Amino acid sequence: AVVILQASRPERWKGQAVHVAALGRMRDVPDWEAWFAGGAQRAGEDEFLTELKASAERLGIGHRVKFLG
Repeated sequence: AVVILQASRPERWKGQAVHVAALGRMRDVPDWEAWFAGGAQRAGEDEFLTELKASAERLGIGHRVKFLG
């Protein structure tokens, strides 16, 4: 599989939500997975990470997206 990687803490201004939305548009493309490397370190980042995970599930790509911390 092709691995798509974004390395950064989960912060709204860093574009992870846009990234997850774009991956959702690729749900029918085979042989890819996405890794988000970088864990929550500041207030509010845990909540945003939870939102990102829920968005991936809602878009039907939760099994292809890994949040590595």
